Amino acid sequence: MTRNFTLRNWTLLAAISFGLGGEILLWLLIGGAPQHGLLMSLPVLTAYAATGAFTWWYLLRRDFEFSVWRGMVIGLVIGLIAPSVFWLLGTTVYFLVEKEFPVLDRVINPLEALRLLPQVTLVAWETLG
Repeated sequence: MTRNFTLRNWTLLAAISFGLGGEILLWLLIGGAPQHGLLMSLPVLTAYAATGAFTWWYLLRRDFEFSVWRGMVIGLVIGLIAPSVFWLLGTTVYFLVEKEFPVLDRVINPLEALRLLPQVTLVAWETLG
């Protein structure tokens, strides 16, 4: 029982930490509060928090012992996965509210977002990495 409680606390803390980190990254990249700031914040927060929580939950379930080097690897894995999750969530949110996606200045449907996912992921890795 104590192990499950500790696992849940660490997973929740990881979700909050990575979600806030993704939000800070967004505000540093877009600078200030543009007209799409709030609509972009929700997918970024969700993508980074979900990716961070899942990664921590997965590793802690398998008796993962934390160290600085392992923490760096976790951050790297989340940094590689979260931009793709953000792209899919962001384009879906903008599609549902029928607004133009700020990067491409047009409405993108989910199938087109899937088709563009490899290119967007590579650009995100080059930009953020």
